[in-house]
Amino acid sequence: MLALFFTATVRGALGAFMAFARSPWYLGYASLGLTPMGLAPLEDQQLAGLLMWVPGGVVHACAALWLLARGLRAHAPIVAETNDAQ
Repeated sequence: MLALFFTATVRGALGAFMAFARSPWYLGYASLGLTPMGLAPLEDQQLAGLLMWVPGGVVHACAALWLLARGLRAHAPIVAETNDAQ
């Protein structure tokens, strides 16, 4: 759980910083003049940041919920059925 929390925090922060950046972080890439799908280097970086931040957050949230449910099931009290019809 700790590793999942740490990874989600770092990935979310990095994605948010990339999404709200005002200049390209990778100047070598930006200087190539590439325009993938018609996007400027800054727009490409911001889109990548959004993809890291939003869908990546959903993946981590689903993993955390699955681990939580698994942990709760493992520690749930076992209720024995009693036969009261004697």
